[in-house]
Amino acid sequence: MGADNIIQTALDTVGVPVARAHLRTAKGAAKPKAYLTYRLIYSAGALHADDDSEVDESTWRVSLFSREDYTETIRAVVRALKAADFYGVTVEAEQYEDDTGYYHISIGAKYLIMEE
Repeated sequence: MGADNIIQTALDTVGVPVARAHLRTAKGAAKPKAYLTYRLIYSAGALHADDDSEVDESTWRVSLFSREDYTETIRAVVRALKAADFYGVTVEAEQYEDDTGYYHISIGAKYLIMEE
């Protein structure tokens, strides 16, 4: 299973809608009070042997958008990522988006993939 499937599965346990890169809602449908998006930021070989990469490290960015108290949701995201073997999990400064009414909090995480 690739890291993209692993992060999707982990974030599905948090209890808010999750989408890769962008949440799409039906036209006219209300936006959820909170949701998560995720995207791949960077991927590169982390361990090399015999001129080949044996381990790849990928860096992911999870974005939490919330119109309500998001403290417990952040904790749930961090727990879910760590339980799925992501490491180097960081929670960055919140931003408030006037045009959408959402708080936006970025969460970074890394994942190692062993080449087969």
